[in-house]
Amino acid sequence: MTNFPTRAVVTGGAGFIGFHLAKKLAALGWDVHLVDVRIPSELDREFHQFTGNSQIQFHLVDLTNSEQLKNLPDTDYVFHFAALNGTQNFYRNPYKVLVNSGLPIIALMNRYMGRARFIYAGSSESYAPGVKYGIITIPTPESAPFVIDDPTNPRWSYSMGKSFGEIACQAYGSEFGKHALILRFHNVYGPRMGINHVIPDLLLNALEGKYVLNGWKNTRSFVFIDDAINDVIELATKFQYEKTEVVNLGSEEEITMLELGNILLNLMHIEAEFELRDAPLGSVSRRRPDLTLLTTLLGNRSRVSLVNGLEQTLGWYRANRKLYRD
Repeated sequence: MTNFPTRAVVTGGAGFIGFHLAKKLAALGWDVHLVDVRIPSELDREFHQFTGNSQIQFHLVDLTNSEQLKNLPDTDYVFHFAALNGTQNFYRNPYKVLVNSGLPIIALMNRYMGRARFIYAGSSESYAPGVKYGIITIPTPESAPFVIDDPTNPRWSYSMGKSFGEIACQAYGSEFGKHALILRFHNVYGPRMGINHVIPDLLLNALEGKYVLNGWKNTRSFVFIDDAINDVIELATKFQYEKTEVVNLGSEEEITMLELGNILLNLMHIEAEFELRDAPLGSVSRRRPDLTLLTTLLGNRSRVSLVNGLEQTLGWYRANRKLYRD
């Protein structure tokens, strides 16, 4: 009997986590179908070189249009990582952010649940308001409640969209007995993570002599992309899909934004002080995941140090500035 490679559909494949996941799966011998609503510019040579691989097929699909999903293949695994992310998008394009989180999850579940193993990318933003009101503990476990803050703040478009995706997975499992794995990501960073996130914004601004830091007292726990991808693949392939499970992914190392900024300036050999500004309205003051469940499932996890990961990220952005700056 012929042993065929495992097939995966990866949504958000032209983005950050989805692209890194696809590269690792291809390196492991999987057949990979990348799905995205956009084709990166020719300046993104890494993407175009990768999609020229015979193991890779790229599908230009708008996931908010369920009719277009008919063109996607049957598969063994679906990694639904597509979303309109980026803090500035939350404030500038909140309706678009909400639509791009809410509609695709329903269409994809109708297409694939029960036919493929389904992995959904959740977000720690889902419980961010609970930290603000002191309802949620730090480090934060998977059981933390979702809290809806002031609905007039457009920031919650992303949080509520991601929360809806988790609830959709849970509801489908409850009603039909077909279950998903929900991975709740906490501040993944690394090469090609785009813009409108704290690390690339700090790097690109510093390369232009701009030293502005928003929310300098706030803390985050960053995990390097390679570590996150290793966890994703190991969890997805080991999980039994007998119930819908939520697993935190991240690091337990908590750091202030000012400490982060100073590490970056030090790596860039820049002697400067930041102009310190308040965080955007609604930005959570602390974020650190409880990784007890992850450790129980996979054992103790090695992690790329923050300095090492930032060095790799800085090197990539220096080499690829033209992708984000004219």
